[in-house]
Amino acid sequence: MRDEEKNLSGDCALDYIKLSFELKSSKLYKEAIEMLYKALSCSDVGDGRCEIISQIAFLYFSLKNYERAIEQFEKALDIDSQNPSALYGLAEVYVELGNCEKALEYVNNLVATSPEAKHYLFYFKILFELKKYKEIMDVWNIISAQYQDDSELLYIIAKTDNENK
Repeated sequence: MRDEEKNLSGDCALDYIKLSFELKSSKLYKEAIEMLYKALSCSDVGDGRCEIISQIAFLYFSLKNYERAIEQFEKALDIDSQNPSALYGLAEVYVELGNCEKALEYVNNLVATSPEAKHYLFYFKILFELKKYKEIMDVWNIISAQYQDDSELLYIIAKTDNENK
């Protein structure tokens, strides 16, 4: 048993989650995954199951174990088909694997269910990679009033506008 585990307050999911974040910050990803699996087995895990599974997937992504990351993100989507963490994570994995078309499927769903600036930024970056400049401008025309002060989005739009000429 690790010294950190000796200080746990019992079979509590939150204790294991906190410990996993400490391990992650020390880049001990495998150990962090182990703690999150222990959290999943706790009786008090409640509604956090989907987020814990997504965190496991992100750790597998950090280890460049993309197959396991995909498996875990899909497991999270089985619980909540619109989970932003899982949708973002799957898109990120597929970008890393060079499959931007597949990533676009997930990020389309992401911006439809969770329209945040950081999600649109990721969406635009994928569209830009795919040279879908018209789509970027079409979406920007719809959302521009809401995000007109976001410098990262404006940068992508300016870059797109230059490429489109």
